[in-house]
Amino acid sequence: MTTPNPNPPVPPATPNTVPWVALLTILFLALILQVGLVSVGGTGTRQLSGGSEEALVAAPSPMASVRSFLETASPVLLLCQLLANALAFLFTVVVGRRNPGRAMSRSVFLGIAVLGGLAGVAQGVVSPYAGAATLASAAGSLIAWRILKQP
Repeated sequence: MTTPNPNPPVPPATPNTVPWVALLTILFLALILQVGLVSVGGTGTRQLSGGSEEALVAAPSPMASVRSFLETASPVLLLCQLLANALAFLFTVVVGRRNPGRAMSRSVFLGIAVLGGLAGVAQGVVSPYAGAATLASAAGSLIAWRILKQP
């Protein structure tokens, strides 16, 4: 007569589970790096130096207007990148258990990474720290995409 096993066997992990702990860890590290770079860079520390009065009152060039736009939009862009990563994480946890949802989650993270990379390069011209912060967040999205790509 055999005695029943008091410890039932553990069911194997299903391939459709979402590695949410790994995603949360990577996105949290990207957030910490982003906040650190923004804190170190400081957007309000720039001062106008050099140049003459004539240069200051001259009509702004198109590149100067783009530069001015990037300087004013930098905090908004960083916040949008942060919120996009947070919403993509929530979307992945909720919908990523199904195969079409996992593919959509990968596409969302890849899109955030590509747009964040392009925005980071554009911001790097104006503020190296803001550009690096955006690139750090984009790198977190790219790593999350890679994590989701693994079966």
